[in-house]
Amino acid sequence: RGKRYFEFMHSPNFPFQNFAKIPDEVYAHVCWEYLNWLKNFAKQENLALAKKENRSEFGLRSQQSVDERIPVPVIALMCFYKGLHIERTNGDKIANKYGYVNRTSGEGLFHDYNKYANWRNRTNLNGESKRKNLHKLKLIQIAINHLDGKPKEVAQKEHDLLEKSINEYVW
Repeated sequence: RGKRYFEFMHSPNFPFQNFAKIPDEVYAHVCWEYLNWLKNFAKQENLALAKKENRSEFGLRSQQSVDERIPVPVIALMCFYKGLHIERTNGDKIANKYGYVNRTSGEGLFHDYNKYANWRNRTNLNGESKRKNLHKLKLIQIAINHLDGKPKEVAQKEHDLLEKSINEYVW
């Protein structure tokens, strides 16, 4: 009838307005907020489902299931031995490559890389318990299984050095 769609919301003279009910402005605003909430909810559900099913944002399943993924500290060790420097800017990309789609995985990878980039954190006992040092030894062993060439040789030398230190230390 020649009126724009939302013009009725501000017109007290709109003939079909019922003043006994909720004002149309309020109803329209609530509908708009509900629509935005639904969009955000659907987006969050899709991300949660992607994490649960171990797939990327684009709906593509990763090659590895959750049980077969390489642990983040091992990825950090592998990158160190290969000479690939991890920073905050490329941590997410590297983590995604290995099947970690969580938004904080890249940050965790960055911190693990910085930890293991220090020679003492890889090969020294550092006053830690035997259990922690055996865990560190296990991480290096897993990294060795995924490396080849010169990086594998360096990792194997450090593994042997740490193993020797653990065996000689009096616990």
